[in-house]
Amino acid sequence: MKIPLLILFLLASLFSYSQSQVINKSPQETWQAVVEAFAKKGIAIQAIDRETGLIVSTQQSFTDKYCYSKKLNSGCQVELWDGVKENPSVVSGFYNVIIKPAGDKTEVLISLVNLESYYEKEMRGYKKKYPFKVKSTGKFETEFIDLIK
Repeated sequence: MKIPLLILFLLASLFSYSQSQVINKSPQETWQAVVEAFAKKGIAIQAIDRETGLIVSTQQSFTDKYCYSKKLNSGCQVELWDGVKENPSVVSGFYNVIIKPAGDKTEVLISLVNLESYYEKEMRGYKKKYPFKVKSTGKFETEFIDLIK
């Protein structure tokens, strides 16, 4: 994995919802549990860097997993700002997991990063993107941490 991509994902995780948990497992056991959790959730892994402890998913679509902020429910993984009249064409992002040794235990930080949401409208033969404000609800992150405990 190239360093600029790693820096981009680490910086992006600073500006997103994230959940951290110390797991009562060794780093090796935690790595295995995280990879298995991605597989159980049907999420492909784009990059694994054991040196930095980073695992990055492929880009994920949340087009069927979003809710507007005033209508949150238990199935929502991302929240869109109310106040737009169109439904989004695209709602997507990446999952980052950072695994760090913490003595005889392991700290796991999971974040939904690089979230993007917009609808497209065709005007005079070209498509224009209209962005939505979007953020994680924390649902996936909580479920994922519970899966690897």
